[in-house]
Formats: sequence, C-alpha cells, structure tokens
Amino acid sequence: MSGRVIALGEVMLRLTPPQGERFFQSPHLEPSFGGGESNTAAFLARMGLDVSFVTALPDNAIGDACIEFFRGHGVDTSLIRRQGERLGTYFVEFGAGQRPTRVVYDRAHSAIAEAAADHFDWEAVFAGAGWFHITGITPAISRSGADLALAAVRAAPRCGHRGLILDLHNHDRLVVARTDAGLVSLETLGDVADHAVRLAGALGERALDARDAEHA
Repeated sequence: MSGRVIALGEVMLRLTPPQGERFFQSPHLEPSFGGGESNTAAFLARMGLDVSFVTALPDNAIGDACIEFFRGHGVDTSLIRRQGERLGTYFVEFGAGQRPTRVVYDRAHSAIAEAAADHFDWEAVFAGAGWFHITGITPAISRSGADLALAAVRAAPRCGHRGLILDLHNHDRLVVARTDAGLVSLETLGDVADHAVRLAGALGERALDARDAEHA
C-alpha cells in the first residue's frame, strides 16, 4: 500500500474483568482502548504503514490517555478533534468453556457520535492520503455519525485519495438500531456503500487509463 492511510471512526474505552471471570465477580476491570476502525489503524501502523486516525475525543484525562494509546502504536493523532463530553465505553466478558463472550456497550452521546460533518476540514484530512478506511459502524452510531460518514466518503475522491478500504460491519447492538434514527443510519449506510462502489469504479477506470497511457 502506498500513501498515507486515513481511518475514520469511533474509539472506545474497553473495560474487561480478569481472564475467565464474570462481570464484577471481583472488583477489578482492566482498561484499554478499542474499536473496529481504531484497531485497524493500530494494526496497520504496527505493520509499518503511515496511518492517521480521524475521530473526536473529549478534552479530558481519558481523552489524553487515548491519544497516548494511539501514539504508542505509531498512529498519527494530529487529525483528532478534542470536543464532546464523553468517550464511549464497552465492557467485555470473555467466554470460558461453554460460556460465550458477552459485550455490553455504553456509547450513546459519545464525542464522535455527536460530531458534525463540518467539524472536520476534509481537504486537510485527505491531503496526501493514499487510502481511506471506514466501516458500517460509524453511520450507525447516530444521525450525526451517518452524516459524518457520508460526508467523508463524498469528500475523499474530491481530495485525490487513491484507494478505499470499506468494511460494512454492522450489528444489532449498535445504539441507534433501537431508535428512529437507526432507520436513517441504515439508509445512509446504503448511501455510503453506493458512493464507495462508485468511487471504486472511478479509481479502477483511472488506473486503467494510466496504464493505457503508459503503454501507448
């Protein structure tokens, strides 16, 4: 992969009981940070790629710790906006034997869920970018998240990026899946996918034109 990778999405505080224990079996929860897009960003950075993560984090000690988490993995944090009141949280109880893993989300009204599309300078975000990573999670977390995801997918080709990594992952535990806004988010998810397909086609045609010109 050539060029900088831009990943857009939510990162959350993850709280986990000690290995093999149930929730609150003991008064200990181990903190870390995670999320679909943030995990991908950290993995790609650890593989040696140039990666920037785009999100919104509250301007407090928890947000500061999250910034340091990304920097520790080699992820650029210069595009992260410090705004909003809270970082989304999720609790993970790992399975043992026949007992399955359980996940409980507390992500309503997180900083990124309430961030507006015009809070980000998309030309600055995609300047020099080669790839853009987004998932179906972002447009499903809130109405604002849906608008944000669609704005990013629309802005990416205008700003000259060359490739798209789209993961349409979605699941029934997302907050807005149980609200009226969920209907909007699911429609927007379709719009995001539609724009992504168009973008992939345009990028493919551009690559073929460049190849033909090279061999003309």
